[in-house]
Amino acid sequence: MLSLVARVCIFCGGTKMSAEHVWPQWAAKRVAYSGVHKVRSYAHLEGHQAVEHESDQRAYALKARVVCESCNNGWMSKIENAAKPYFETMLYARGRELHKEGQRTLAAWALKTSIVWTASYAKERSVIPTVDLSHLRDYGEPSSAMSVWIASYDGSHPAVADAYGIAANHKEDGTPYSIWATTVGFGPVAFHLFGSTVPGVTIESIRLPAWVHRIWPIQKTFAWTPRPCCTDEQLKAWMDGVLQQFESLGVQPLASQA
Repeated sequence: MLSLVARVCIFCGGTKMSAEHVWPQWAAKRVAYSGVHKVRSYAHLEGHQAVEHESDQRAYALKARVVCESCNNGWMSKIENAAKPYFETMLYARGRELHKEGQRTLAAWALKTSIVWTASYAKERSVIPTVDLSHLRDYGEPSSAMSVWIASYDGSHPAVADAYGIAANHKEDGTPYSIWATTVGFGPVAFHLFGSTVPGVTIESIRLPAWVHRIWPIQKTFAWTPRPCCTDEQLKAWMDGVLQQFESLGVQPLASQA
């Protein structure tokens, strides 16, 4: 079983570390537990060579020792437990209404999972800034500067993960900034997240396909259904489309190699 290690908790700096499963173990019986899935991450930190990571991993075997026991068994466990009833319905391929609280809960879960996964591979500074980690820990939800979408997925991977972004310093005053995006999911559900610490920088999905809904910031109640859904090719195209939008913002993340 693969376990990735950090010395201190990424959320609070605690040192009594705990191994956190990236994808929930309670869901393993509902999906292809023994299957492998491809994960990709692309990151550029100013002053360092751009980092590319790509691998095939055993689904649900990945553990990340990047959080402490207090965070893992406390507020992070609350997010996982709150999200479980929503996912259980979805894993049985049943649609359901997603009201304000459901959208907030699933957006928080997607951010928590993205943070834990990307922190597992961070060699220097994570492309998800500490301000987003702190906001999730303190308020149990993403910040208003973030966007989260949910998609119905019907591909071959039991779990999916993709990340790309840029972390740099402002040319004039040296202030650190980050522009980042991740895609995470399992079974029939996938999430896409975008965040930026640069004022005024946003990415909007225009002409969303029928299988994509925005859940953060919350706009309206909608019915999540397993159909219509995206294929592996469509999900990858959705992921990679953000890279093109990064370029339009004047930043240069690595191009996709998958």
